[in-house]
Amino acid sequence: MTEIEKEFEVEKFSIHYDAKKGSDLSKHKMNAYDLGMSIVEFAKMINRADDIINKERTLELEVTAPAKAGSLIVEFALIVKSGGALEVLKYLGLSASSAAVAMGTALGVARKLRDKKVIGVVREANSDTATIELDGEELKCDKTVAALVTDPVIRQAMNEVINQPLVNEDSPKFKIMSEGQEIFKVENEEIQEFTPLPKKSLSDEKVENITTNVLLTQVNFDASKGWKMFYDERELSVKMEDESFMARVRDSAKSFTRGDMFEVALSIITKTTARSQRTEYVITRVIRHRASSDRKII
Repeated sequence: MTEIEKEFEVEKFSIHYDAKKGSDLSKHKMNAYDLGMSIVEFAKMINRADDIINKERTLELEVTAPAKAGSLIVEFALIVKSGGALEVLKYLGLSASSAAVAMGTALGVARKLRDKKVIGVVREANSDTATIELDGEELKCDKTVAALVTDPVIRQAMNEVINQPLVNEDSPKFKIMSEGQEIFKVENEEIQEFTPLPKKSLSDEKVENITTNVLLTQVNFDASKGWKMFYDERELSVKMEDESFMARVRDSAKSFTRGDMFEVALSIITKTTARSQRTEYVITRVIRHRASSDRKII
């Protein structure tokens, strides 16, 4: 027993790659880059699931038998620093306790989702069940599993661990073993069912309309783009949609000074997907030029 095993509970499991007889995999060989990426992405999947389920680090993952020539069995030891670590294995589908997860673990549900875009996730009140809304269909699963399979980091990791190392192999096989028990296995076309989360999954758009003061720091009177403003203590790109204001400035004999303050109607558009969040700013109307009377444009 190691010093770590004396101090913490340790869960051991392994991932196995195989393919048609005569292939490199059947001879216990794999491209070093593919195998290295598989190990890295497996660790990312475990750590991200820990973040989602426990909101803190409850575990540490180690490779106990380094992947090397002559072996395609990669052995891991998960060091359990608190009980939440066991929940990570359970809901991902990496331990014997995973059989108790109603309606399937993350690995099982991800297979069903394949490359379908996720429209939304509805979590039922006072229930452990969630409904994943797809285009024209729904899939019910455990609410913790729903959080895992709609996370882009976890879905990308599943693809890198399961699909990518076997993508060009004939009769590919992938399985996970724990304490001599087969926990999970996929083969042949099933391998291709593990895809990254589609880019526009869980898309949402929020629009906030406000009236505020901004400093216009860059102008372009020939187009709505190419404008910048100082707002919220930052210089930001902004789209100018008040065409009458642009025309008035072009036709006015009065000077426009960079950094002048204007009262504007501003739309703040926040676009969110599972992969990213982006905010756009649009000036829909220029209300007032806050300058001396001899310089006022509007």
